[in-house]
Amino acid sequence: MDLQVIKQLKTQGIHETATAIYTKMQAFI
Repeated sequence: MDLQVIKQLKTQGIHETATAIYTKMQAFI
């Protein structure tokens, strides 16, 4: 996990970050 991702977890909330990670994963596929 990125440091930035962990920061986002704390600032934006888990749901928003999970959505961002999901979108990022889609980009890799």
